[in-house]
Amino acid sequence: MNITVLHHADADGFGLAGEAIKAFRDEQIKSAMKNVRMMRFTTSLNALAGVEDPLDQVVHYDVPVVNASDNISELGNKMCKTYPWAPFSVSYCDRKDMRSWNLRSIGDFDVSEVAKVFGGGGHKNAAGFSTELGWPMMHTEGFLSAFEEAAK
Repeated sequence: MNITVLHHADADGFGLAGEAIKAFRDEQIKSAMKNVRMMRFTTSLNALAGVEDPLDQVVHYDVPVVNASDNISELGNKMCKTYPWAPFSVSYCDRKDMRSWNLRSIGDFDVSEVAKVFGGGGHKNAAGFSTELGWPMMHTEGFLSAFEEAAK
């Protein structure tokens, strides 16, 4: 881009364009928030620590979840603020051959530890993992049974 053009550009025009983009993004987030539902993520204490133990304790996390492909970070933060009692929030999106899961937290809860259990990774407040399409609904019965059996 020509520097001379930028030098003479109308700064107010850039500001108005930025405001319009932000307003559009905020409307997308507001619309997506109408579709949030609660979901139970189930794992185990030792799985979170990376240890296999048949006598492990099952851990359930009731978290807000939404199907979204845009504004993932902003939407995750909005869900965390809207549902402050939940340890983290989740968004997912179906891609061509997989389902992509994004976890967000605010504060001390380390979502990367949860993501690792499901084969993913990330950092303390933002992490993710991928699964086959349809997960967890297609595996719910066996998935929960395995953890409940291990907890006996």
